[in-house]
Amino acid sequence: MKTFNIVAFTLGAAALAAACQPQVSNSVTGPGDTTNQVVKSVAADLHVATVKSPHGVAFAQGRAYVCNVGSNVLTVIDGSTGATESAIVVQQSPGYVAASHDGNKLFVTNGGAGSISIVDLAHDNAVTHVPVGASPDKVHSTHDDKVLYVTCGKENKSVVKVDLTADPIATKSIPVGKAGEHRSLLVLHDMAIAPDSDEKSVALIDGATDAVTSVEVGTKPGAIAVGTAGDRRILVVGNGGAGTASLIDLATKAVIKTLEVGTSPSDAVAVGARVYLTNAGSNTVSVIDVQEQKVIATLSVGKKPVHAFVAPAGGSGPAKQVWIGNDGSSFASVIDADANTVYASVETQVGHHKMAFSADGKKAFITNITSNSTSVIDRTKL
Repeated sequence: MKTFNIVAFTLGAAALAAACQPQVSNSVTGPGDTTNQVVKSVAADLHVATVKSPHGVAFAQGRAYVCNVGSNVLTVIDGSTGATESAIVVQQSPGYVAASHDGNKLFVTNGGAGSISIVDLAHDNAVTHVPVGASPDKVHSTHDDKVLYVTCGKENKSVVKVDLTADPIATKSIPVGKAGEHRSLLVLHDMAIAPDSDEKSVALIDGATDAVTSVEVGTKPGAIAVGTAGDRRILVVGNGGAGTASLIDLATKAVIKTLEVGTSPSDAVAVGARVYLTNAGSNTVSVIDVQEQKVIATLSVGKKPVHAFVAPAGGSGPAKQVWIGNDGSSFASVIDADANTVYASVETQVGHHKMAFSADGKKAFITNITSNSTSVIDRTKL
């Protein structure tokens, strides 16, 4: 099995990188609140060379698994040392990978092969390929890991449901309308959620019956996240073509509020009642409180923020952290989700994209699609 080299920093180079790290103005604008300060800068421990155009990344069983869109392999990185262990052969253009909830399997979308690959980590990385349709994009499993939902490219107007309990594995296409360049996907315990950019709506797929309820929102819906307000689940939808966010009560399946946000909202994550929505065209993050149903802060981050991730406990710094991938910058922004301020900037390389975190929360792995590398960050240095 082919292995790949590691590009590591010496102590002097790491110190130099930290000194040269972009200083980000921590601008926070909200009702009666405007502050500016320089945030903390953190250098990556090392940048691990991958094969070609690394994109999706997942962490399982002590290792990070990196998709190489320009090849047909996953690069395997030791979670403790950062050493490249091996490569797992899947199919052409693997772009996204998710770990099962029990940590024993990986689910990989192969954009160039029209398939997903199921990697059994508990059985010598045995790989099973399942055809799902043209240009599969995202994949997530239900909480019991018995069912997968897969989004396909914009030419495919469906979400594919994959029954892993069937022998052979069975697939079913569920019509949900047209996707944008990429279709977002959420899988909850009772439903799957995917936007329909053609009809300006969001599809709520019943997990038991596969029935689809379409809820009309704004132009080019894309980013989705679910915040909690007591017993209520509120879906926040970023409307990329409208600069708005639609709030949907999942109990009534109706829009309860539409909020003005930034330009081109692109991704969203939730921390309790707060949803963090990246605005790729405004270089900001809108913080939405679903309990209050309003934007409570707007945070300035790096250039073209397109991805958001909730970091697990285990690192240093704020107890609750949201990490933002600034696609047009060479650093990620770390948000303190209690204070709603930008706490730190973390060095990456050019074109950083997706992130994963070690099970103990002490390491972060960030793929750099343009630089053909994965940055490894020690979160205890935050």
